[in-house]
Amino acid sequence: MRFSRLHNNLERRGLQELGEQVANFAENAVTKLRGHGSVALEIVVFAMTNCFKENAPQAFSSSHVVIPDGTADHRAFIRHALEGCRDLYREGYGYKKAGVVITKLVQEEGFSHSLFSDMAALEKESKLSSSIDSIHKAFGRGAVLLGSQGSGEIKMSRDHQSPHYTTLWSDIPKTSVR
Repeated sequence: MRFSRLHNNLERRGLQELGEQVANFAENAVTKLRGHGSVALEIVVFAMTNCFKENAPQAFSSSHVVIPDGTADHRAFIRHALEGCRDLYREGYGYKKAGVVITKLVQEEGFSHSLFSDMAALEKESKLSSSIDSIHKAFGRGAVLLGSQGSGEIKMSRDHQSPHYTTLWSDIPKTSVR
């Protein structure tokens, strides 16, 4: 599951802004999916407004997307996530949190596609996704972005995040004895 809080002053008002965030969450999810050798058959895309803004219109929307052929390819997965985003989006709401959840997945090994699937197109998508994975491995995540991802930056609010005492040296409290 991937989700994030968006900056307080950067609520997503437009479909394009919300779509960019959903596309970035989908990219993270499909990268993990491919790393585990799995294929997604169903996803849920969700978005919600800031429940603490009492004077603003409130919404919690989700869209269930069935992926007929199943996929672990970057472009196809993001395309399905954006389809779900378009289904749930309502004009005039300032969305605060959004995400993508993979609700049904299977191992890629032994997975068979539909008899009517275009196997040549699926093979091309698979090669492209493998190339994207190789570039990410060599140059880091975000080295290659799809146009729907915008800048590739997931905007999160970390104003109230707890310190990482056990994982970051910089968060360990410092003391001195005199």
